[in-house]
Amino acid sequence: MDEFRSFIEDYRATWQRAIAAQDVRALTRFFHVPYFAVGGDGGVTALMSEADIEAFNRDRLKLFLQDNAARWALRGCDPMALGTQGAFVTVNWEGRRADGSIARAWRHYYNLVRTPAGLKILVSTFSAGSHD
Repeated sequence: MDEFRSFIEDYRATWQRAIAAQDVRALTRFFHVPYFAVGGDGGVTALMSEADIEAFNRDRLKLFLQDNAARWALRGCDPMALGTQGAFVTVNWEGRRADGSIARAWRHYYNLVRTPAGLKILVSTFSAGSHD
């Protein structure tokens, strides 16, 4: 289970650096191609290339910058192994402004799969009511 928590923590730290640099290219390595995002409204987005994933993350970055979310924390990370090749991970995210106030907080669900290149996010689901 530590492997899955470490993956999510690495993802969080990479997002932190991406926000500071305003460059999301380093995030692409975390995602399986294809990757599926399920929005809080139940809509499904299928991203079929690394370029699609990068564009998706650029849109997320714009939202985070609009909210002035400068620091990111995991307020919960609960992995559940799915056999030996994957996991389902529930994460509570919290983005704070420089003054410490909460800019954004939500629950997110990830289906991770093991690939020759390591763990990858195959599906992520925003909880209902999330800003996606």
